[in-house]
This record gives sequence, C-alpha cells and structure tokens, in this order.
Amino acid sequence: MYPDRMIQPGKETVLKIGNETVHLRNMGPAHSWNDVIVYLENRRFLMTGDIVFNHMHPVMITKGGTNAASWNNVLDSLMIHYDNATVLPGHGALSDKQALKDMKEYFTSIREGIDNPEKMKAVKEKYKSYSGIPVLTSINKTMAFFENEKKDK
Repeated sequence: MYPDRMIQPGKETVLKIGNETVHLRNMGPAHSWNDVIVYLENRRFLMTGDIVFNHMHPVMITKGGTNAASWNNVLDSLMIHYDNATVLPGHGALSDKQALKDMKEYFTSIREGIDNPEKMKAVKEKYKSYSGIPVLTSINKTMAFFENEKKDK
C-alpha cells in the first residue's frame, strides 16, 4: 500500500495495527526538512530515524534541510514525551533516553566551543571515539556546520 495522507509538521496520526497503537509524528525540520518519528505505544518503542545518531557524528547538510536549532527543540520534545521509551536511532546502537541526551549534549558542546580553541580541544577529545560516515561526517564537519550557521545569523 502507498501512503494515503500527509502528516503536517507538528501533527500526529495514530493508527491501530492489531493490538498495537502506532503514533506517526512529523517533528518538522531537524536533520532534514520533515523528520517523522514512529512510536509503538504498547511496546514503548521509539523509532527516531536520523534525528538520533547514537555515538556517531551526524550528517548535517543545509541544502538537505538540516536545522540545528530546531533539531535541539525536537530532541527536547522527544525527551519529554517519550521518557521511558526504548530508542531505535537512525544510526548506532539501540538505546534509551540517554541517546537523546547524548545527541543534545554533542550539539551543545560543539556550539559552545566554536569560538574557544581550548574548549574545542576538549570537545574533540570527548568525541574522538564517535564514528562517522566516510566523507559525510566528522567532528570537523559538524563544527563547520555550526560555524556557518553562526555566520548566517
């Protein structure tokens, strides 16, 4: 079957599939123009797609719709609404709310270190074990995204 409806940003559709209640929620812009999460209510299982890269450097492409400020807000919302859920990230290992916290902390650390070389050195050390996707992701690419974002303001 093909999708038969659109979910507007900030809106949710709820489906019953067998004994499961499935929530489809368009979180709006974060990693891309419209990031949709799926939550299985009975199982307390949250599928975040690329909103969460668990212990990995994220792909951040302005032309692809990445919006870091909105992404932070989306992470906050997920932490509030899905506090006790198991989290299946778009990339990385299965986790829980900690994956959401870690992703937010990653962004916050880099943003705060942009104009402070000593702080940025510590940030690079903290995230040196994070893996990436060759050519697309690294701590330096994330830093460059935030530096460009800052220039554009």
